[in-house]
Amino acid sequence: MEWSIYTLGKASLNRSTTYLSTNGAAFTIHYWGVMPKHYDIPAHQHSFFEICYVIEGSGTYLEDTRAFRLETGSLFLSRPERTHRIASQDGLFLLYVGFELNEADSVEEWHTLLEKAAACDSIVVALKQESIVPRLWESLLLQAAESGGFLAGRILHDLAAVLLLSLLRTFVPEDHREEKPAQAQSASALFSQAKLFIRDNLSQPLRLSDTAAYLHISGRHLSRIFAQEWGGSYSDYVQNERLQTAAALLKTTALPIKTIAETAGFSSVQYFTRAFTLKFRTAPGLFRTLYADAKTLSFQVQDKIKTL
Repeated sequence: MEWSIYTLGKASLNRSTTYLSTNGAAFTIHYWGVMPKHYDIPAHQHSFFEICYVIEGSGTYLEDTRAFRLETGSLFLSRPERTHRIASQDGLFLLYVGFELNEADSVEEWHTLLEKAAACDSIVVALKQESIVPRLWESLLLQAAESGGFLAGRILHDLAAVLLLSLLRTFVPEDHREEKPAQAQSASALFSQAKLFIRDNLSQPLRLSDTAAYLHISGRHLSRIFAQEWGGSYSDYVQNERLQTAAALLKTTALPIKTIAETAGFSSVQYFTRAFTLKFRTAPGLFRTLYADAKTLSFQVQDKIKTL
């Protein structure tokens, strides 16, 4: 099949199929992805699950200190809070999906299943082309590429739900099953993925080139996306996220200011204190004293009320 059809289907899914509710579980789908040529990306983390399928190509998947060979037919799981990266000299043709369980809307059995997925050891599985998961994924993309409508939307939801359950079942087999061995996106979709990447990797340098490489776009393109979608520069956005995270940690934890500065990605306590005071007009220590016990957090910044 032409990869352009897959890309068309992916774009449709990212517009219409971002929330799934099935069998007592509710999932937020952060993104659906199709990447015809996936090369090296920097090491990073997610706060959610990502599952990828290799349509064609070879490479390596690295998680923490482990390395796994990727080949045509490999299905692999990126687990939350695990540092990982994908490497390939010739490029991998990948399908992928990023998702997380909405715990408040899901029954306890699903909490347990996702905990097992996060702890599973077999994170790379070899699939045959004629097996269920590749066929379901192809069917989903084909259906998504067609014109919409009420019935089409229902079919997409149900197909996507079946695919997601089948993906999870691959990595968390049920007790009665025999375990087996182990093109361009819209600016808003790229912006959403960039925000997730920044949020989940705040302690890293987060250079423009790193985030652009993760998204497989140029730094200039990423700068334009932030100007268009956020109304400011990439560096200003990252700095704002670091400071907002630091403010929330000051309010809700007893962590030392040095630890908070490191968690938010500041190179030194001195730099953090200067940047925090400039934005909030209050030093970090005084900020914690003023707002630690407040049920709501409102403070004056440049004549505008900001609320965390």
